[in-house]
Amino acid sequence: MSIGIIGGGIGGVAAAAAFDKFGVHVTVYERAHRLQESGAGMMLWPNATRVLKNLGLLDDIAARSGTTHHFRVRANCGQVLVDIPLGDFHVPALCTRRADLLASLQSAVPAERILCGRDFKYLETNKSKIRGHFADGPVAERHGASLAEIRRAGMRRVTQQRYVRLWPDWAW
Repeated sequence: MSIGIIGGGIGGVAAAAAFDKFGVHVTVYERAHRLQESGAGMMLWPNATRVLKNLGLLDDIAARSGTTHHFRVRANCGQVLVDIPLGDFHVPALCTRRADLLASLQSAVPAERILCGRDFKYLETNKSKIRGHFADGPVAERHGASLAEIRRAGMRRVTQQRYVRLWPDWAW
């Protein structure tokens, strides 16, 4: 089985790392000429860090991140409006930089399976294959496609589906 993922952001590379861990051949197609994450920081709650642990990446990302034990909301003047203790989990809640998370996830995917500079245009499907067409010409044929970045890849427009539909071995 061969899976194509359109979008090399955090979601696309995380999906690729998970597929790869389970022995599924996966290729990520990214429009940008190199993987980079925009934005500054983000919170990784225990449900996310549990996934990172299962992928074998938690120690790496935790070394670059700060842990948090409370969910706090502050007013723009700094006054604490909400302070909720997170409780005990077997994995931490982390505050991390998006770029660090993407780099850690990328380390779990063979470099030759992340293809940058591939501007996705449209899908062509039949009963058993999906063909991805790209602006630079080459067509990629896969058993399935997982679209991590639906809006940026323009998939709502292409498939005219309101939600991602999952099937046993592919998604669109």
